[in-house]
Amino acid sequence: MKTFSVLTVVFAVLFWAPEDVLAQDDLSGQWTLDARNDEGSPNFNLSTLIVIVQDGQSLTAMFRRGASGVVDTLTAALSGSNVRIQWNVGAADAQMAVVFTGTVAGGYMSGSVELGDISTGIWAAERSGASAIGQALVDPAGSDLPNPNPTVITEWGPLPDGRTWGTSAGVDIGPDGNIWAYDRCGQTAFADVCSTSDLDPILKFDRTTGEVLTSFGAGLFVFPHGIHVDSVGNVWITDSMGNEAGTKGHQVIKFSPEGEVLMTLGQAGVAGNGPDTFNEPNDVITAPNGDIFVADGHADDTNNRVVKYASDGTFIKAWGRSGYAPGEFRTLHAIAIDSRGRLFVADRSNNRIQIFDQDGNVLAVWTQFGRPSGIFFDDTDQIYVADSESDDVQNPGWEMGIRIGDARTGWVTAFILYPWGDPRLTAGNGAEFVAVDRDGNLYGGEPRPRKLQKYVKVRSFR
Repeated sequence: MKTFSVLTVVFAVLFWAPEDVLAQDDLSGQWTLDARNDEGSPNFNLSTLIVIVQDGQSLTAMFRRGASGVVDTLTAALSGSNVRIQWNVGAADAQMAVVFTGTVAGGYMSGSVELGDISTGIWAAERSGASAIGQALVDPAGSDLPNPNPTVITEWGPLPDGRTWGTSAGVDIGPDGNIWAYDRCGQTAFADVCSTSDLDPILKFDRTTGEVLTSFGAGLFVFPHGIHVDSVGNVWITDSMGNEAGTKGHQVIKFSPEGEVLMTLGQAGVAGNGPDTFNEPNDVITAPNGDIFVADGHADDTNNRVVKYASDGTFIKAWGRSGYAPGEFRTLHAIAIDSRGRLFVADRSNNRIQIFDQDGNVLAVWTQFGRPSGIFFDDTDQIYVADSESDDVQNPGWEMGIRIGDARTGWVTAFILYPWGDPRLTAGNGAEFVAVDRDGNLYGGEPRPRKLQKYVKVRSFR
């Protein structure tokens, strides 16, 4: 058991190749590794990197483990479509050889790992989004990245009648450029906070003044969680809990911009995994053709799947389950679509973003954006990822904040630190969702410190 534990921590990495590898192909670049063994997937640290440098058919690699910055040198051999990597683990006077032998086919590398007489089973891999030789998969925020939004307006978006914000989280931008958000009816508990309240949880704010322009939704929700404003201004909200009476919750509700209910998905108050039921749905997004995608599942014992519907609510398909492998999830906290039509899923408890086509095929797995709670794309295909939970326990060595990057390459180019975040706490102190207006100003839904905050863009920033 001790030996197996050492192996799962040291070999906490995920490899990926986009196509069959031949001897002449270049394998250099970032590779992160993920594992799935015969007894179930180990809970390993995903902030691990192998940087492979290729010279002809000879491979060498540097292996970085998590926040410690420890670097090991590995040796590897490449022949045709087979890759063999060997390295040592353990103390200097008691080292054991670890050998990974893999074959690349159908876009993935898979194989087995052996340590002594222990075989840990199946491993799968994908290349990271960024591929420059030598870029370590440690927190990019630790490399003095610029902050394009250094000024924070902490009291932005005051609620009407002196009302106090509850655990605000969801925020989005309407087609008119104004800001939509929800408030959990002034309450802070992770429980039924809205079903008996007479307060409107859904609010629209003037993006310049922060004034509330309209509000609606009183009495319709238990625990609003995700918000999406589609291209014509309809507002979609997920309700991720059910009430005790079993009459509300576990649904997706579509509103007109004026608050008229246009569609509901799921059965009110019923938790399930069928085509017409959800279990703690977290977020929703619509594609340009009107197809609807729901991120369904907030915990390991819920569904942990993506559900796809036609624009009229007809069920099309679902994929995913609880787990660690590509295509499996542990808390699908957010879902978004980039300009190329790819689905980005915040697989939060696995500390990664998974990228799919709209049929559910895995395209990539990114770990360079931390522990993602929210994802947003602007008109230039910049990706904004809100990390509200990186701390010394859940994602050691990573900062809590908003990482900004290029959705095409995966490069992280900027970072906004949450200065009030405490890495010793696991409560989640930062924005869970983020949205960006046409001027580059960011809006963060902050469960703690219970505010909708505006991060003002520096006009000279490029």
